[in-house]
Amino acid sequence: MVYAIGYEAETQTLDVVFLSGGIYRYHNVPEGVYQGLLAAESKGRFMWAKVIDVYPYERIRRRRPVARRSDGTATGPASSKQANSLEKGESR
Repeated sequence: MVYAIGYEAETQTLDVVFLSGGIYRYHNVPEGVYQGLLAAESKGRFMWAKVIDVYPYERIRRRRPVARRSDGTATGPASSKQANSLEKGESR
């Protein structure tokens, strides 16, 4: 469920990257909740119990990252131009 997490103590902002490719920013999250998430055996269960539907959030991005071969070229139906623009966060 969770691919990566980040936290900014000054603003109490928790950023979560889900395996689905969605990136969400949760606001007003106490540092103790972030530390609990880091320590949780199941990040998904912790998110459902302590974060999702508890803290206000915004969706940062929903697009999946571009898959790349070992030589750096994009895989799948997207052209190189599309892959490069997606990587830079530009819209289609």
